[in-house]
Amino acid sequence: MKVGIFGISIPTDGSAYVQHLLNVLSAAGVEYSVYLPLVTVLKEQNISFSAIDIFENEEDLYFKNPDFLICLGGDGTILEASTLTAGTGIPVMGINLGRLGFLSNVSRNDIDLAITMLREGRFSVSERSMLSLRNSSSPLGADFLALNEVTVSRKDSASMITIHAWIDDQFLASYWADGLIISTPTGSTGYNLSCGGPIVSPTSGVMIITPIAPHNLNVRPVVISDSSQIRLQIEAREKYFLVATDSKTQNIECGKDLLIQKAKVTFSLVQLEGYPYYKILREKLYWGADKRN
Repeated sequence: MKVGIFGISIPTDGSAYVQHLLNVLSAAGVEYSVYLPLVTVLKEQNISFSAIDIFENEEDLYFKNPDFLICLGGDGTILEASTLTAGTGIPVMGINLGRLGFLSNVSRNDIDLAITMLREGRFSVSERSMLSLRNSSSPLGADFLALNEVTVSRKDSASMITIHAWIDDQFLASYWADGLIISTPTGSTGYNLSCGGPIVSPTSGVMIITPIAPHNLNVRPVVISDSSQIRLQIEAREKYFLVATDSKTQNIECGKDLLIQKAKVTFSLVQLEGYPYYKILREKLYWGADKRN
């Protein structure tokens, strides 16, 4: 078995678990390569590793062709990894060194079990849909893919923006709000959930449109087919507004149409035995913490 190790940073209380993971891989004879920025972090925290191979970008990772990519961190780290593995078919497993961990759902205390399950094939791969974003005049490029959501929001002003939305060229609504979230099923438990949007099963073929702090209070989140194309046009007092694809943000000039649709590529997420989606959902949201449930 051959794996890639990906991470951006390691919390102080996670160092021992990362060292344990690398020791387990070495003891099991698993070849591994390490993401270049992570190498510096490992050295700074005195974490020893035996990897000779290093990868720096998606081309490097694809060339090394690991059986899995292991992500060290929280859900944000998984979102960063999605830009490396989207469309490659390389399954990603997240070891949660962060907080919530909907995507990075393997506990730091279950590292031995997780590696054993990978080696024994005791897992499934969940193919997660992504969103692509472009403006009406030119493509924004492969970097503008989103696993969780595309968010449009106001910039440098306390004033609301007006977002005109069309679905397949049929006018939907004009939102007076701080912004608008277009979410995938995977992202339904993220920003969408915080703004009152619905939780959607990750295999559902839908997109969710959720306003952020709307002033027209009668508008509600809308769930549409992911075969549709969403077109947005923004009016604001400022010249620019913000567009975020997951954690990547850029300025866009008002008056430019944004086109959002299901991407042609998917993200492959490892689902270990004993970690079904609804169990993770129940535990992460503390459903059942009230004994009456």
